[in-house]
Amino acid sequence: MKSSGKVDRTALPWPLPFDAGEAPPLPEDLRWLAERWTAVLGPAPLTPESDFFALGGSSVAVAHLVTALREHHPQLEFPQVYANPTLAGMADLLAGMADSGPRVERRQPAAMPRFTGPAQIAWVTALTGVAGLRYVAGATVAIWALGQFFGAGWVVTPPVLPTLIAWAVLFSVPGRLYGTALVVRVLNAGLRPGRYRRGGLTHLRVWAADRAIATARLEYLLGGPAASHVHRMFGTRVGRGAHLDHMPSATGLVRIGHGVSVGAEADLHGHWVEAGTFVLGEIVVGDHARIGARSIVLPGVRVGSWAEIQAGSRVASSVPAHEYWGGSPLRRLGEAGVTWPSEDPRAARGVRAWPVALAAAGQMFTLAVLALLPMVALLPWVVLVLSPLRGATDFRDVLPVMALWVPVVVVLAVPTWFLLVSAFVRLLAPPSSSRASIPRTRSRRGRRGASRTSCAAPWSAPIPSTPPRPPPGSCG
Repeated sequence: MKSSGKVDRTALPWPLPFDAGEAPPLPEDLRWLAERWTAVLGPAPLTPESDFFALGGSSVAVAHLVTALREHHPQLEFPQVYANPTLAGMADLLAGMADSGPRVERRQPAAMPRFTGPAQIAWVTALTGVAGLRYVAGATVAIWALGQFFGAGWVVTPPVLPTLIAWAVLFSVPGRLYGTALVVRVLNAGLRPGRYRRGGLTHLRVWAADRAIATARLEYLLGGPAASHVHRMFGTRVGRGAHLDHMPSATGLVRIGHGVSVGAEADLHGHWVEAGTFVLGEIVVGDHARIGARSIVLPGVRVGSWAEIQAGSRVASSVPAHEYWGGSPLRRLGEAGVTWPSEDPRAARGVRAWPVALAAAGQMFTLAVLALLPMVALLPWVVLVLSPLRGATDFRDVLPVMALWVPVVVVLAVPTWFLLVSAFVRLLAPPSSSRASIPRTRSRRGRRGASRTSCAAPWSAPIPSTPPRPPPGSCG
């Protein structure tokens, strides 16, 4: 075992010891497939009932197996392997493909239009240029501060008003958010669900909007009260009290209901590429539904009210209301809310709900303080180094001193920054008495629930104790 608690695969014996007499000989029609299994899994006693995954098969092993089997069965798909994990079942599947008719060649997607590549290069170059201007704006503010507060005569002091405007538009979080939102709204204007050519104009517009959002670096705004506003700025319709910890969609075709919770790194972008086709569709998430972290929701899916999606799932079909689904391929796991707590954590002593506007302002203030902490950590050491240089006017006199002391300043600033972060966290953390007053919770149906706790945000709307039940089979 590694120090992290994971298995050290390099220390395991390989190939595994295997005695051919441990298992009876396989039928002739299974031997070819058995050889492909052992090439992926290693030597192992196989029977017709052997399960590929029980013998250690993983998603990577499935990929290697499918690649080997497609040499003779090009129409084989990954879900078919998962649905037929036994040696006999997989052999019957392959035999059915061989008997179904002439061999079908896998169709290759058509080439993208000639303008797609140059357009992407031009757009990435423009975004890189804007990102570079952000650093220039930040450096200009630093140069202005050196001349204004430290009397550094060896720097050229930039004008105040243009410097502040450049900082507000290019460097500040609100400037990046609203500037990117304006670009994305222009790009996704008039988008409609449908199937389009890969690399065509519609695909290029959505891709450009996605790249703009990724370049803006807005991850710090997710998971808090400002996240709903961020998603709305890019065209997503979001209800009250939603807790969103995923990147916003660039299509403007996503609808999220009241009280919805979406985990980190979930994919609700509403588009994907299928061979030579770009698929664009709506995604509708009903009120109080929960989507686990790192789940993928494909375009055209509706998630019903009060439904629950297990983390890491691939949601390719609509999920009915009040049901718990998960996995890849997606399957029903039971009824949603079995482990949801019946108590509202905001009702606990010492927990106070903030209005949405006040909570969002608090989040923005916190982000501003966090951005200033590195500069505050540098400040005392910079003052110590620059004090002897206040009268210098020639950069040639300053350069030797700066070359000597800048590495020292950086080394001293790092522990100072850690101490400031620790103090800031301790200042914002609730007192221990408030944490101890939150009661242990049980689910609405009386079962103990500790695995999936409530994701209700402290700024969200109250959660009804008994959700309304939809008609059977309804998607909310």
